[in-house]
Amino acid sequence: DLKMRTAKKVLRASTALLRAYERGIIQTKEDGGGDDFDVKTAIGEFSKAANDRFAKLEKNIDDCIAAIQRPRQFAGDVQGQRDTGSAKAWDGYLRKGFTQGFEAKALSAGDNTEGGFLIPEQWANKIVETVFLTSPMRAICNIENVSTQSLEILVDKDEPGAEWVGEQSARPETTTPKWAALSIPVFEMYALPKASQIILEDSRINLEDWLTKKVGPKFARKETTAFVSGNGVTQPRGFLSETMVANASWAWGKIGYIATGVNGGFAASNPIDNLISLKFALKAPYRAGAVWLMNSTTASVIEKFKDTTGQPIWRQGATAAAPDMLLGFPVVIAEDMPDMSSNGHAVAFGNFREGYTIVDRLGISVLRDPFTAKPHVLFYSRKRVGGMTTNFEAIKTLKFATS
Repeated sequence: DLKMRTAKKVLRASTALLRAYERGIIQTKEDGGGDDFDVKTAIGEFSKAANDRFAKLEKNIDDCIAAIQRPRQFAGDVQGQRDTGSAKAWDGYLRKGFTQGFEAKALSAGDNTEGGFLIPEQWANKIVETVFLTSPMRAICNIENVSTQSLEILVDKDEPGAEWVGEQSARPETTTPKWAALSIPVFEMYALPKASQIILEDSRINLEDWLTKKVGPKFARKETTAFVSGNGVTQPRGFLSETMVANASWAWGKIGYIATGVNGGFAASNPIDNLISLKFALKAPYRAGAVWLMNSTTASVIEKFKDTTGQPIWRQGATAAAPDMLLGFPVVIAEDMPDMSSNGHAVAFGNFREGYTIVDRLGISVLRDPFTAKPHVLFYSRKRVGGMTTNFEAIKTLKFATS
């Protein structure tokens, strides 16, 4: 851009000089002027050189624009997200540890500072996409991205007070809403798949896809378990790890439950009533975005329940992509939810987007370890994530107990 502007200035200056000569403002020596060189010839050559330079710069700019707009493709990538060089470099690193073609400034993806090689963005996106598709909690919870060690948030615990008054009545101060400060730390989780050195060197398998299929589901399983029942020590704190109290005694910092009245099971008569009671234990503002959460074993029991007319209360989704419905609300199957057992909390109902927050610390790194498990090569992949209940009145559970 600077060269282009300079060329334009030169061209304008030479044109102005040429016009001055043509109008007789300046003269050559042969024309009776005082100049000792041929101004006309010099200006003409100068103007021609400037025009040539200007044309070359325009062509270079056109070539650059065409190169930017041209799709970049590499072997095995029909969408052209990465160029051939980075694909070969990544493949070479996975197979033999070659580092040519890698940018090794941060040695990781995102903001991580741990050792590893700069992961191609498309591969990191594949991992993230795989985790999102296979983690039921991510589909229903609030998700925040951070570049620090934790997420600091303020939670509005209640509403301001309000009173009715007469026209001339005094207006004393009403209660002020209270805020709760929460800090959601991020923790590290990892996957450690391995492959033999011979397979890596000789096989034609797509190692990028292979590693994605190994790492993605592993991350999804680990984090889903933590979001449900993690203890908050070296892992996210699951909502079932919070203090549980009967809903009639609910207070902030605890999760309210409805008891079925039977240890390890539903009420013998009218078991649907247990579900209805749980549904209405959740305040109306939260029910608008609420879902049922349970595992397949519990779902297989509830799906058989029928109302007084003999109709099932469980409605199958209209399409394969549509969720099943229970009492008018979507059902999400999470195998990490516990089975029905004495004093167990096997069913949850809540607005998890309001009630639970997942925190992602951007960055996925991979370390190739050919030494620890010879003749195999280990691929140490890591990611940092956190999670915590952030609104304790937005989630309720069904406790399979007498009280």
